[in-house]
Order: sequence, then C-alpha cells, then structure tokens
Amino acid sequence: MSTWMLRLARLPSLIGRPPGAIQYNAQIDGLRGLSILLVIVWHVSLRAARHASELSAQGPAITNLYSYIPHGEIGVDFFFFISAIVITQIFATRTDKRLEVGKFYARRLWRIYPPYLVALTGCFIALYASGHAPGSISALDPDAASLPESYAASLFYLHGLVFSTAPLLDPPLWSLEIEIQFYLVGPLIWVFFKYMPDRTKRVAALSALLAAMIVIPPLLKLYMPFDGRFRFGLLAHAYLFVGGMLAVSLDLATPSTDPRLRPALYDAMLAVGLVAAAGVGLVLTQIDAQPSGFWATLLLNVVTIAAIFGVFLGAMRGAIGRFVFGIPWLCLIGTMCYSIYLTHVVAIQIVSEKLLGRLAFRNPELIWGVWFLVLIPVSIAGGIVFYVYVERPFMSRRKTRHLQQVS
Repeated sequence: MSTWMLRLARLPSLIGRPPGAIQYNAQIDGLRGLSILLVIVWHVSLRAARHASELSAQGPAITNLYSYIPHGEIGVDFFFFISAIVITQIFATRTDKRLEVGKFYARRLWRIYPPYLVALTGCFIALYASGHAPGSISALDPDAASLPESYAASLFYLHGLVFSTAPLLDPPLWSLEIEIQFYLVGPLIWVFFKYMPDRTKRVAALSALLAAMIVIPPLLKLYMPFDGRFRFGLLAHAYLFVGGMLAVSLDLATPSTDPRLRPALYDAMLAVGLVAAAGVGLVLTQIDAQPSGFWATLLLNVVTIAAIFGVFLGAMRGAIGRFVFGIPWLCLIGTMCYSIYLTHVVAIQIVSEKLLGRLAFRNPELIWGVWFLVLIPVSIAGGIVFYVYVERPFMSRRKTRHLQQVS
C-alpha cells in the first residue's frame, strides 16, 4: 500500500474527536455521518437540477433526476434527534448536583460559536465584497433583508424568526438557530430529570409529551395562519427533540440485555428505518419539505420519528448496524459534521458555478453522476480543512479546561 493511502487510512485516528468528559459512542458519530451525507447529497442534487434546467431552457428538455433524491431535511431531523440525546445525557447525569447553567452555556458557546462566527463572517465578506446577492437560492426572497441585516440577525441566531427565511449568507444555518432554541430549554431538562427520578413515570411523561408534540403543530397549522417563522422555530420540530429525550430515558444507547431481542432484530429495524426515512425524504422533495394539511403533516411526523427510532436502535444494538455506523471514516465524517455543515454549501456553490456549470453534456445520469463524484468529495475536503484549523481547537479539552472552573 502506498504511503499516501496509509496516511489516508490513518486520518480518522489522527484528527478524530478529542477526548472529552462524556463517554464516547462511535455509533453516535456514525449517525451524524449519515445525517450530513444525506444533507450533502440533496444539496448537490439541487445544483445538478438547476444546471439541467438551464440546459433545458436552451434546447431539448433534460430528464430531471432531482425528484428521486431524498430531501436533506430528513438528515436535519436526524441531527435534531441526536442533539437532544447528547444534551439530555449531559443534564441527566447531573441530577444529584446543583444546576450550573453558566457552565453549560459557557461550554456550548466556546464549542459552537467561534466556528459559526468564522463561517458566517467569511460568507458575508465574500458576498458583500463581490456585490453578489444570493437571491437565486431556492425559497428565499432577496428583498427580505439586506446582506448586513441578514448578517446581524444571523449573528444572534435570529434570522428565521426575524425575516421568516433561511439565512441569506448560508441557508443551512436555519437548523442551527433551532438547535440554539433547544439549548435555551436545556435547564428545564435538568429540572425534569431531577424531580422525576422514577424511570417509569418519566418515560410515560415523555411519551405523552412526544404524542402532543407530534399532534399540536399540525393542528395549529390547520386553524392558524403561519409564515416561515413557524418552520424556522422550535415548535415545528419539537417532537424530534422530545424523541431524543425519550431515547435517553429508555436507555436505548446501550446494548440490550433482553435475550429475546437479538441483534438480527435490531438490524431488521435498521433496514426498515432506513427505507422509511428514504421514503419520507422523497415525499419532502416532492413538496419542498412543507406538507400542507393536518393529516399529511401528522403522518409525516409519525413516520419520521418511527424511522429515526428504527435507525437509531439498529445502529446502537444491531450487529450489522454497530459495524456500519462504527466505520472509522463514517465516524470521522460525523465528528466533522458541524464543520461540513457550515461550509459545504459554499464549496458546492463555488465549484458548481466556476467549474461544473461550464459543462454542456445533456445526459441526466452523467450530469448527476459527475456532480456527485466531484461535489461530495469537495464538500468533505472543505469540511476537513475547516475542522482541523477552525473547529477542532475549540473541541480540545485543554482549551476548555478553564471553563470547567466556572460555577
């Protein structure tokens, strides 16, 4: 094996997740890896579809393969579920201690805000200096906000709530705004686990809350007019976070001790969950991730959370699932998912416009194949660079040790 291949094989061990206070679970990072790949594939397909549409306007129509690609929002749904698991574990393991809100927010701020600020500011400087307005981005109104206004709102994770659109500078950041909204209710999770120590009652309460969060948002949409602020707010996605909290209460991230439930059963759950998640993603692609009507929204919510639970259980307890989601490179991609998420649209857009957009072949399979073969590695490579030089220093335990002294 050549030297560069050996170095590539060792990369996950060289730049993987630094040691932390919480026990590392490789499968969680593997699930993050799956989630970010779903997001990347959809964004790449979206650019390929735009290129095909431009060529179709200049000549014979080109078959659009976009409708066969699951929408990236299903990947975001996985992220919300996993985020709730991670945050809930932080508070659930501290039920016998006093609530240290300042320490929690200091750690979160140090961990996530500097990379976010670098990526956001970089996008703002590049777009502002070039005079380019990102008005061509799907579902965005370029008149909704100027670039400085958009930048100012995004600095405080308020773009969706203020302007009712995804951030103009880097559209995927809308989901990070929802994550921040969830962090704000983090102390309530601590209170919940501290004052409801009985596991059976806790599971029952969370199950009831999950059912309510699945039903209430589509019910509200049925009787009340909402704009984009509902889509970019916590309530519309709360059932995914509650599902993650329930998974922690059920202790689903540990190996099963029930001899009746063998790994093969969990692998079957994984297979069914993946198929169901792909199905949800395909439906979301057809409707631009915005279901209308009570029953359509309710059904999508139910199938989505069931699919995520199936994939999660399979990854945690299935023999095949634990192997696949423990693959070092998939786990590394999951470790770097925040950096990839912050940078992938920028990398995709630049390469699409400056390089791939000049290609004029009209075969749809060739268009999507080239876009995937080029832009997926470009997205991951850009994320690696950002992760190593921007994000990872803030993940280091040595860098955050002084924050652990904050009370």
